[in-house]
Amino acid sequence: MRVRKINDGLPSPDALDEARSPEREEEASHRRPTLGRREALLAEIVRLADVALAGTISESLRTCGNPACRCRTGGPKHGPYGYVSYRKVDGGTARYYVVNGTHEEVRRRLAAARTLQELLRELMEMNREDLLARAKGMKQER
Repeated sequence: MRVRKINDGLPSPDALDEARSPEREEEASHRRPTLGRREALLAEIVRLADVALAGTISESLRTCGNPACRCRTGGPKHGPYGYVSYRKVDGGTARYYVVNGTHEEVRRRLAAARTLQELLRELMEMNREDLLARAKGMKQER
């Protein structure tokens, strides 16, 4: 299975910089430090995407069906049982049981998903700033 790079089919930021006119070279030099940050963001996004899980974890205590069990007679209930709830692609919600012993790993993977979202927001903000800078440069050339 071939792993598709996030920017497959799109020109690299370096290629876009090379295609600029000499008049816009000064403007491009101000953005070059962000290219390193963009590459670092993309590398971290790829790393996190391999481990991230969407959703939230919850734990619950349960009573069983045995009328003589301690959980029915005032003793401690069974559990805790962990479940991850998440939103499906079609918009519905679903949940699944978290196997004992994997709660901490699931929590780490859920945290990775939150970090992934933050990094994607940062990357999209960089894209917005780049687009606005290009539009401003094009407007000044007219």
